[in-house]
Amino acid sequence: MIGFNVGSTEEVKRLHKKVIELGGTCEGEPGQRGPKFSAYARDLDKNKIVFSV
Repeated sequence: MIGFNVGSTEEVKRLHKKVIELGGTCEGEPGQRGPKFSAYARDLDKNKIVFSV
């Protein structure tokens, strides 16, 4: 899994949506998880990606 710390909750949502649009799969909708707002996806090679702020 690779993680990206991005600048805002809107950026988390935008990047998660873009992965899905490009053929990736959702592994966790954008939302608050403890102290972080994050979203999970898998790319076309099945690598797990997390975007958080």
